[in-house]
Amino acid sequence: MTTIAWRPGMLATDTLSVDTVGLKAPCKKLFRANGFILGGAGSLHQVVEYYRHVKDMEIAQILELGYPNYDENKNCPSMILCNPHAPHMAFELCGTQWLQILMPFYAVGSGRDFALAAMHLGKSAEEAVRVAMQFDLKTGMDIDVAVMGDAW
Repeated sequence: MTTIAWRPGMLATDTLSVDTVGLKAPCKKLFRANGFILGGAGSLHQVVEYYRHVKDMEIAQILELGYPNYDENKNCPSMILCNPHAPHMAFELCGTQWLQILMPFYAVGSGRDFALAAMHLGKSAEEAVRVAMQFDLKTGMDIDVAVMGDAW
């Protein structure tokens, strides 16, 4: 799967992808667009399809749209949506809708628990993904980081 970690001001992901026969390759899981940053885990093709659908929308439109392709019988993606202009504001995809994250930090994916523990101990989102890479077999390769306020 992957690890995506958010702490106000930063969203970080690993870049490991494993196909159905076990071949490992780097892939993009962090997407920057028209006033938002999106990190996705799980079914990467669903994350990419969703990103292509919303890339020209404003964040308010994305929140209203939700995730119309949700199917509880499929491996639907886990995603975190960030507003880079309000670095303390992030949303988690819950089924068909986006819910604001009200905790001081958050993570999704197979390495989530390791990342949450690292951030609880004061690590940044990037450092939390690095910790998850040490313990979660489905988290690896490089780390992609979006720092809110950076030019992108």
